[in-house]
Amino acid sequence: MRAVFIRGLKPLLANTVYRIGTVRTIVWGPCKGLRYRIFPEYGLAPLCGRWEPEAQRLMIKHIRPGSVTYDVGANYGIHTLLMARLVGRDGHVYAFEPVPEIFSCLKENITMNGFSNVTWLEFAADSQIRNHPFFRGHHAGAGALAGEGDVVGKGLIVKTITLDAFVFERNNCPPDFIKIDVEGAESRVLRGAERILKTLQPVLLVDLHNPDQDVAVGQVLTEFAYEAYRVENGAKVKDLTKGWPNPDGLWGQFIAFPKR
Repeated sequence: MRAVFIRGLKPLLANTVYRIGTVRTIVWGPCKGLRYRIFPEYGLAPLCGRWEPEAQRLMIKHIRPGSVTYDVGANYGIHTLLMARLVGRDGHVYAFEPVPEIFSCLKENITMNGFSNVTWLEFAADSQIRNHPFFRGHHAGAGALAGEGDVVGKGLIVKTITLDAFVFERNNCPPDFIKIDVEGAESRVLRGAERILKTLQPVLLVDLHNPDQDVAVGQVLTEFAYEAYRVENGAKVKDLTKGWPNPDGLWGQFIAFPKR
């Protein structure tokens, strides 16, 4: 009954109190009490704790006070905010977002909540350090490096960095937990983090976007002795060599841990 009432109330709220572009307090979910600007691509879902709730539950389970987390493809920052809350004053979050206007919104969402434990970086994580073409996706909040994802909308040039260089050459804090949502360049992020995967073995929370990436990412996980579990139900992925639509393969959103 509550869910039906909320669904019926949403259109009224979206046109009055919770209009697109306004800043409001998150009312439900693990980010409750934080401030967040309402963006047209996602509507009221972040304010209601309904943006990727299963993924956020896993963040709560596996991110500890004092942890270092990387939000790769941070977008407007709803997961960055949760990570900042979870790691606390003794931890740190690095948020990577290459699109200038989205990056500005990310910074705003972090600063208006007073988080001093977040470093925002206007980079795309990749397998190489370079300036590289980037294309907008099917809406303003989506986009991918050229050669991956939907090649639609306005193109731009973004700066890329490898996570290995970020840690081992630029001497930033190494990650305990990495979230990756990059619209089809997931294997490129991981190939740029091979030394991290081999020596540091962070937990990985990854959103896959196409069958080619399913297989490519499965190869990386196999090489570095990770095992993967589906976010929505916790089932172990049985075959990392296969992707969508194989029911035993790797696809969708998953969390991965080094084999013990």
